[in-house]
Amino acid sequence: MPPRIIAKHLFTNKVHIARYTLGFVLVLLSLITCLSPVNAQSVTKSAKTSQVNFAALPENQRLRIMLGMIKSGRHDEAERFLQAHPLTDQHSANRTLFLEGLIAKVRKQYDIATKKFRAALASDPKLTMVRAELAHTLFITKHDDGAKHHLQLLSSAAPTPELAKQFDQFIDAVDARRPWKLSAYLAMAPSTNFTYGTTRRLTSNGGVIAGNSRKKSGIGVTGGANAGYTFHPGKDLSVVVGAGVNFRQYEGKTFDDLIFSQNVSVVRKHKAGQISIGVSASQRRAGKNEIIYEGGPHLSITRNINNKVQFFTKLRHLKTDFKLADYRNGHTTTIDNRLSVALAPDTVFYMLSGGQRTTTTLEHLDFWAGYGGVALYKELPMGLTIYAQGKLTRKHYDGDFPGLSEPQQDTKVDIVASFTKRDLNIFGLAPRFDYIYSKSMSNSVFSEYSTHGANLTMTKAF
Repeated sequence: MPPRIIAKHLFTNKVHIARYTLGFVLVLLSLITCLSPVNAQSVTKSAKTSQVNFAALPENQRLRIMLGMIKSGRHDEAERFLQAHPLTDQHSANRTLFLEGLIAKVRKQYDIATKKFRAALASDPKLTMVRAELAHTLFITKHDDGAKHHLQLLSSAAPTPELAKQFDQFIDAVDARRPWKLSAYLAMAPSTNFTYGTTRRLTSNGGVIAGNSRKKSGIGVTGGANAGYTFHPGKDLSVVVGAGVNFRQYEGKTFDDLIFSQNVSVVRKHKAGQISIGVSASQRRAGKNEIIYEGGPHLSITRNINNKVQFFTKLRHLKTDFKLADYRNGHTTTIDNRLSVALAPDTVFYMLSGGQRTTTTLEHLDFWAGYGGVALYKELPMGLTIYAQGKLTRKHYDGDFPGLSEPQQDTKVDIVASFTKRDLNIFGLAPRFDYIYSKSMSNSVFSEYSTHGANLTMTKAF
């Protein structure tokens, strides 16, 4: 059999296995939440109950009966029962949306099913069964970003490692059927201080601070596009190549930024996570005339401590060359760590830490830096998702800063808050508003500043 046909056969089997896997998971969750060994026989018997007797049953039992009807292909009968005897308890609205979504899904009315499931999750993001059905529906309709988003939340909050593994296998199938990854964004970017300049007018020795060193507000445009392709040369082994372009533009050209980037990585998955090693490069045009080249290797490790806790670390080393400011040429080594804890399918807590060492040709520009922070992903009622992050960074320079007679020391606070309206579906995208605040405190007046910024973009991961 030719290699191309073998690969296609293996891929097809992998997707089919994943479909059966998620189907098994959905059935298992349904059994856990809707049935028990004690009442399974009574529910089966109740499915044959006349509508007169059906109306007299407790609402939880009526719900279980209609779920059983839908799962067994009797969705038309379930719809008639639901219309004749609507649910009325405190959870009735979301239960009705769920049943209507399941009926639409069986009928392959996937747009309606997606809308019903999203509406139920918008009201109560803790509905695990609804999230699982939504993930499956999004996969069927090839909305892979959304499907993967919900599958990752389900996996990280799964009650057992075995169940988490089932979701992970389905995530692998989503990745396998879509080797190409394309993304783009364009946003207005208002900022109270896009120059990152100081509010002071004079230096400590009485000098006048002017020009681009002073704070300046404005409304800019930021955007970009990124593409990647994943090869699968072997089991649990992949090669990822990518390229992108990102830009930022404000009034004038002094603070314009244009970056082209490329990367290639070899990724090896294993039982407890994955390891990736690769190399990246970038070409940057900063301001009017400065050209900056960077490149070097990187190593990242993902370790699943258990099915709810994951640790990620990334180590990078870059060589930097400036076309004009060649005194800044040198090397930068960074390490970034993230510990994520899934508290629920709608809540993830993060702990952040990292460090950086930069060397140049001038001692007073060489520095050590370290940071720590926390973040929270939380889905709220009314279809609102918030991601909030706070980070504190300390930076210490090696040599005496000119005019300061001592090494520069900076302390910086960064706060990010992102809000996504996940029940507002616009051509498969949801609006996201990002607010960014930064404040830098320093013994150098030129590095004392604060800034407020914002972006409004659209996302597929909702």
